[in-house]
Amino acid sequence: MDIKDNGDLGLDNLGEDKIRNIKAQVTRIENDTLKLLKANGVSQDKIKANKDLISQYAFLRALLKDLSKFLAKYGVKEVYLNGRAQFGYKARVEAKSYNDFFKSFIACKRALNDILFAGADDNPLDDGFDEDDLE
Repeated sequence: MDIKDNGDLGLDNLGEDKIRNIKAQVTRIENDTLKLLKANGVSQDKIKANKDLISQYAFLRALLKDLSKFLAKYGVKEVYLNGRAQFGYKARVEAKSYNDFFKSFIACKRALNDILFAGADDNPLDDGFDEDDLE
């Protein structure tokens, strides 16, 4: 994902500092993810073929982090007016966005795991006991 243009990320309505911060987070997460994949023996070909998915993962993770800070500060509900003296509470747009982004993030993470770690040992945990010794 090329994040040089704000329009690519849909960040046009954010301030310059916020945009710069999210871009820096995306780059950092992307680099950390690549290091982790290489350390776990994922081939360079698989990494290269799934670069867009890795970038999407990093972008969603950075957005979720930013939205969670906002929601922690302002809450998930906001007051709205419905006429003169009628008011109530509704879910913030940011809370709905967080839920949508989180679902996309989980799907992206699951796809990364399935693609990049396909063929890995299905039972990586070994309890140290042989099945024959238990009888």
